[in-house]
Amino acid sequence: MSNPLKGHVEQVHEFEGYSVMGYLAHGHVDKTEFCAEVHDEFGEDYPVERVRHEYARNVPVGRDSPGMQTMYFYDEPGRGAFAVTHIDLMRPVV
Repeated sequence: MSNPLKGHVEQVHEFEGYSVMGYLAHGHVDKTEFCAEVHDEFGEDYPVERVRHEYARNVPVGRDSPGMQTMYFYDEPGRGAFAVTHIDLMRPVV
């Protein structure tokens, strides 16, 4: 059976684009399918416990960096926020 997330999981990179900071899909999707797509697309394996359902908001960096945005994650929905399923590699594993 094919993964319905095929092509819908993105790598999240730092500003310079060198380091992978995580993986993200829009919407709250099945965590097991998300991990399977990260493996299929990027060859990386992460336990389902690292996957989070949160809300994200893109915020412009500032006038000195036109077009650049920072993504912030929240536990609750709010103005301008959208549902995401993601693995944040910068967040400590607990």
